[in-house]
Amino acid sequence: MPSIRYYLFRTILKLKGIKSIFSTVPIPYQKLRKDDVYHAPKFLSQKNNLQTFEIANSKVTVLSRKVAVNNDYLLIYCPGGAFVSGPSMLAWLNLDKIIAAASCTAWMVNYPKAPEFSIDSINQSMDALYQKASLQYKAQNIILMGDSAGGNLIISLVQRLLTANADIPRQIIAISPLVDCSLSQAACHTINAKDPMLSVQGVLSANTLCAASIPLNDPQISPLFGSFKGFPSVQLFVAENDILSPGIELMILKMQAQNTTLDIIRGESMPHVWPVLFFFKEAKLGLKAIIDKVCTITKQ
Repeated sequence: MPSIRYYLFRTILKLKGIKSIFSTVPIPYQKLRKDDVYHAPKFLSQKNNLQTFEIANSKVTVLSRKVAVNNDYLLIYCPGGAFVSGPSMLAWLNLDKIIAAASCTAWMVNYPKAPEFSIDSINQSMDALYQKASLQYKAQNIILMGDSAGGNLIISLVQRLLTANADIPRQIIAISPLVDCSLSQAACHTINAKDPMLSVQGVLSANTLCAASIPLNDPQISPLFGSFKGFPSVQLFVAENDILSPGIELMILKMQAQNTTLDIIRGESMPHVWPVLFFFKEAKLGLKAIIDKVCTITKQ
């Protein structure tokens, strides 16, 4: 059974009306943006060096610990937000916990959002960002992490890198990634009633805003329909009560067929992106698994 604090978290979700927002068409993205935190909270400067830069419409905050930094390693974090919002305060808090343990440098990526930008522009921004990172770090020392729409962007990025025969990162950490923007599996609609956060209608509305003229099943916005041949190791979190999980399960089958090294962590009775939700036991265990994965790489 889920923890008591998880049920308390579900109550908070209801009070904030998250499911209601994701049940509205068109998706009211301005409401989602009310909780966005675009700049590093001041308290992070107590133990971290903070710098910022902009590249191809992405605003990036560089965080590194003031002591004991593994400067050879870089964690690039693309937080979720249905392509239309983010990052949230939780994203900053989780990233701080990860680099506190791993002592590596991290980039928090505030990538361009829909509807002001389409997926084509967002992907171009991710390409430019990774190119900049690869000039400063060895590819084997780069970790890509993303949740939800952010997970979509890092998976698509690696697909484009492989197509271009470019060096790929060491590790992908994908937390409830959005891999099929068409939500074409019938199970998505079955899970819809159990998902305490997302709704098929709202997610499709957000995806359509981002896709612009591109079909929702195009690999540019739905990496499920691309290739996974040659992929790096993937740590993948799949939630039971998440409308995105049917697409993720199909991606798992494709990855396994193409010999991707997978570390799959399933959240029984858990919601979308549960490891980054911070407040309850299951979330803390999920974040610990992420921290352990990053530390395994940076402390070799």
